[in-house]
This record gives sequence, C-alpha cells and structure tokens, in this order.
Amino acid sequence: RTVLVVAHHLKTIQKADQILVFQKGNLLEKGKHGELLAKNGYYTKLWKAQYEV
Repeated sequence: RTVLVVAHHLKTIQKADQILVFQKGNLLEKGKHGELLAKNGYYTKLWKAQYEV
C-alpha cells in the first residue's frame, strides 16, 4: 500500500519508509529520517529550525 503525506510538521513523517524533500517543485533529497539528517542538507536545516531551541 502506498500513502502520500504532505507535511509541514516533520515529526508527522519521521517514521516513514521514504521521505522526499521538495523545494520549489524540485526534488532535493530522499531517504529515511536518519539518512536525511546524516546528509546535513536541506531536511536537516528544516528539522533544526522546527525542533532545536
């Protein structure tokens, strides 16, 4: 079964099998939550902006 979730709160998709990160219609990154954080890319920037104080 495939489910597409569009989320602004990243914790909503944290446990997803595959996360696709888009900006202005372009695919920037894809992977699991931990993989994306390890890349230290745009997903990491968004995560830190939402959840680090």
